[in-house]
Amino acid sequence: MKTRGRLVSLLMALVCLLPIGMSLFSFGQSASAAAPEMIKVTLHKKKMDEFPNSSIENTGEEMNEFNRYEGLPGITFTAWDISEDFYAELRSRLTGNETDAEYNTIAKEVMNNFELNNAPNATRVGTDQTTDQDGNANFTNLPTKNADGTYKVYFFEEHASQGVEIGSYKLIMMLPMKGSNGQDLTKIHLY
Repeated sequence: MKTRGRLVSLLMALVCLLPIGMSLFSFGQSASAAAPEMIKVTLHKKKMDEFPNSSIENTGEEMNEFNRYEGLPGITFTAWDISEDFYAELRSRLTGNETDAEYNTIAKEVMNNFELNNAPNATRVGTDQTTDQDGNANFTNLPTKNADGTYKVYFFEEHASQGVEIGSYKLIMMLPMKGSNGQDLTKIHLY
């Protein structure tokens, strides 16, 4: 039974890390005048009794692929603005001569190695949100950019809940997230 729980955690980690790849190409770019000032993020926490046969790319938009899974209520999340610490660590690893692929690899390493305890400038954003009966936690009015015009980076911290094992994944979202039509999303859905 523990093996199945670990497998669930591993698969959920893979599903939750997929939004990272969606925004790597625009990572750290300056915000344009047309970029939305605030966004809404809905975290969809799902119970999985069976596993998907393949990875499902998290698009930032609502995804019917997850409708067959039951929502998990009562899970609390905290949103943290980690932009300053994240960009500082990323800049410390870059030479300025990286290809896109090398840049993406380094950015993923920074994400995978990120620890909230080692982020002295991380700032809690808004109030904690707890998943409802459908397994949804909503963060509204999250700013999209920093004072210097760079896009924000958010870390969503999951809190322990009785009877539920916290996944080993790190849910980090880099803005902007683009929709299927190339538009900046103002309502982002992460599964």
